[in-house]
Amino acid sequence: LTEAIRYARSKGVPVVISSGNYGTQGVSIPGCISYSTTVGAVDSTNVISEISGRGTSVDFVAPGVDLYAPWNDGGYYTGTGTSASTPLVSGTIALIKSKHPGYSLSQVETSLTKTVKDLGSYGKDSNYGHGLIDAYKAVYYQFSKNSKFPKYA
Repeated sequence: LTEAIRYARSKGVPVVISSGNYGTQGVSIPGCISYSTTVGAVDSTNVISEISGRGTSVDFVAPGVDLYAPWNDGGYYTGTGTSASTPLVSGTIALIKSKHPGYSLSQVETSLTKTVKDLGSYGKDSNYGHGLIDAYKAVYYQFSKNSKFPKYA
């Protein structure tokens, strides 16, 4: 699995993995594999979910508690877990690549890292990783000294 993730990265493909729902027990395979982007879950007040995997492998967090999602009967259900937060990071990566098709994987990751809301200890920590994903800022992040984020229309 490590070699597959390394190969994907070598081709510019991000690998985004949930941190698992084991709480303070840490992050297990595959989320703990190097070269992946591992995502934990926060609640609506931006507090780490009690079930979210934690540890040095966590790169980012995203909402993952009581999220509405479509169900196979045409209705909706409320879901909680890192499997609910991980697609939000994957979707943000897709939006960045859509806006900036020439960005390398490294530039995409920098866009994510430089625009998060730091929730835990300053910098990367074992609960929140780098912080809470901000899709809007990440998509409009530009690599220049005088970059300004556009205002909402």
